[in-house]
Amino acid sequence: MSNIQIKKISITEVDTDCVVNAANSSLAAGGGVCGYIFKAAGYTELSNACDRIGHCETGSAVITPGFAMKSKYIVHAVGPIWNGGNKNEEKLLYSCYQKSMELAMEKGCHSIAFPLISAGIYGYPKEAAWEIAIRSINDFISAHAEYDIDVIFAVIDNEILEMGRQTLLNFRSKNNNKFVFFYQEYEENGYLSNWYKSDFYVHGKKYCCSEQYMMEQKAILFGDFDTAEKIMQETNQQNIKNLGRAAKGFNEKIWNGNKQIIMYRGLMAKFTQNVDLREKLVSTGNAILVEASPTDKIWGISMSADDPDALDMNKWKGENLLGFALMAVRDELK
Repeated sequence: MSNIQIKKISITEVDTDCVVNAANSSLAAGGGVCGYIFKAAGYTELSNACDRIGHCETGSAVITPGFAMKSKYIVHAVGPIWNGGNKNEEKLLYSCYQKSMELAMEKGCHSIAFPLISAGIYGYPKEAAWEIAIRSINDFISAHAEYDIDVIFAVIDNEILEMGRQTLLNFRSKNNNKFVFFYQEYEENGYLSNWYKSDFYVHGKKYCCSEQYMMEQKAILFGDFDTAEKIMQETNQQNIKNLGRAAKGFNEKIWNGNKQIIMYRGLMAKFTQNVDLREKLVSTGNAILVEASPTDKIWGISMSADDPDALDMNKWKGENLLGFALMAVRDELK
């Protein structure tokens, strides 16, 4: 099964059948990714191979051996220089990825690593570059469903990395009706998070978020009323969580028998008392709601949304109890 991943790694260190060089039309050694690849492959050998080819049009790609690199092949893709978006830049950038994938498939490659083409010195807006890259690769994978190929975007800048992962998450959410992923409260679908700030009342008490309700009820369950009071005075989500984890008298067996009903009650209050959130939740239809926390094995799936296995429930590493509680609330509100 083909998949797309975004990793924090230098493209010269990726162990794939093929890597893609963000090349110039003359196929000469350049700066940035291009320079690193020439150095890793062996400047003389790669330059000679590129000289024999001579030229590559913008929007197209050519292929050479990988020489001293881990990868067997190097695809040289020539992306467009950004000129305001009025000179077919989007079409040309989309074509770069398509041509690269075609060449890799022709050579029998089943794994390929890309940089974010044209987003460096060529000036293509990074968010738009991500959207085109992911759409083009996904379109190719969909059109060649019979051919398995793993696609890795190799990124070393943290900001660009997170932008790419969020773009991939957004793309999957919009184009896959089966799953709706969420995690951080400030990200898309963040209103589903327990940390999302939205006031609601239960028995006259005001709660700032469902995390506060769950943790206060946890402390009360075990008779730790001092901690429960501290939780109600706190507004920072991390502090609320820390207080709840430190509740005295905790008994895992008792908690396991009560946590889901506590969560359900808090979520029901949150979504019935906030009309806008209720409408958003109901609008998810019959999609499976998934807390894509990379670390939470109880309330989430212990995997990030950009993990290709996140689309396979059988491969989840966590129970996704929050997602299932949200679905139960949604069914009641429909």
